[in-house]
Amino acid sequence: MDGSGETGPSPVDTLINALAGCAAVDVVEILAKRRTPVETLVIEAHAQRADAVPARVTSVRLDYHIAGAGIDRENAERAIELAITKYCSVRNSLNPDIPVEFSLTLNGEAGAVRLAA
Repeated sequence: MDGSGETGPSPVDTLINALAGCAAVDVVEILAKRRTPVETLVIEAHAQRADAVPARVTSVRLDYHIAGAGIDRENAERAIELAITKYCSVRNSLNPDIPVEFSLTLNGEAGAVRLAA
């Protein structure tokens, strides 16, 4: 880590990466249990921060890019929703007032941005 984010991720970047990684593991496990294994998964994580001191995280968006045979959008979105709202211990360690949105590109087809309830 690097406090300024020049030679490595900043502490806040590391926190957001931990959120994305935690939720990714859960999504892969949920879809595997449905017998629709993930072939590839990439998450682009974006965080907004307050323009104040401390510059706390005010919102997060996770853009999922999932590929895998037999995975349908409804089940993939449900897996993401469950990962973010129920299973991810990193998310559950953050202030619940921080909104987390997600989008899903499944097998190359993009979808809308949704708020994880």
